Amino acid sequence: MWTDSAISRAADQARSPAVYGYVLLVLVIIFLGYAVSLRLHPYRPCRSCDGKGRKEGSFFRRAYSDCTRCNGKGRTLRAGVRIFSKRDR
Repeated sequence: MWTDSAISRAADQARSPAVYGYVLLVLVIIFLGYAVSLRLHPYRPCRSCDGKGRKEGSFFRRAYSDCTRCNGKGRTLRAGVRIFSKRDR
């Protein structure tokens, strides 16, 4: 004889593949969206120089030098660009 808990477990087991399918679909959509975003916008502002391309001196504030992290460009590659891109950067 079926009890309430057995019925609910059977219903959960029947429903779980559909839930996993929806979760997988959402993850694939997020992954593809991020890949397209990387393709369209591969760079982000450099964290070290705040996108300026230069760093101010520590003692003399008017003196500056090129940022060593971005080589004076003011931007760096986003996470994942090297994985999805075929070009060497």
